[in-house]
Amino acid sequence: MGMTEGQPGQPGQAGQWPPARPGSDLAGLLALVARGDQSAFAAVYDRSAAQVFGLVRRVIRDPAQSEEVTQEVMLEAAEREVRAAAATGPGYDMVAEEVETRLDAQRVRRCLESLTDLQRESVTLAFYGGHTYREVASLLGVATGTVKTRMRDGLIRLRDCLGAGQ
Repeated sequence: MGMTEGQPGQPGQAGQWPPARPGSDLAGLLALVARGDQSAFAAVYDRSAAQVFGLVRRVIRDPAQSEEVTQEVMLEAAEREVRAAAATGPGYDMVAEEVETRLDAQRVRRCLESLTDLQRESVTLAFYGGHTYREVASLLGVATGTVKTRMRDGLIRLRDCLGAGQ
C-alpha cells in the first residue's frame, strides 16, 4: 500500500477517515487488534501510518525504504499488542494503563506549552504534522537552518521538562 495514495490518517471527502465504528478510539482499536481483528488493524494503520511514515521518512530519506520500514513498524506494533494481551491475561488493568497514558500526554502538552511560540510551532509541525525540516521552513517562510535551531532548542527544553535525561 503506497503512502502517497489515500493519505492515511487524513479526513476524507465524506467526513472522518477512517469511518467511525464501534471501539474506534485508538485504545479500543488496539484492543481489537490484540484479539486478531484484521479490520481493526486496517483502521489503526489508516489512522497512524502517515505519522509513522513522516517520522521514518525524516530518518531514512528514501521513500521506498521509508514505506517498507513503516509497514514493518506497524506490523511489529500489532504483534506487540497480541503478545501483551497474551501476557497480561484477565488480570490486566486497562484503566490503569489508560490513566498513565493520559497523564503522559498531559505532561507532554504542558511541556509543549513551556516552549516559545516559534519552537512549539516548529516542533508541532515536524512531529505531529510529519513534516521535514525543509517543509516546516517552507510553511513558516523561514530558512531551514532557523527551523533546525528552533527544533534543537525546543527538543532540549522538552527533554529537560519531561526529565528524559535523568
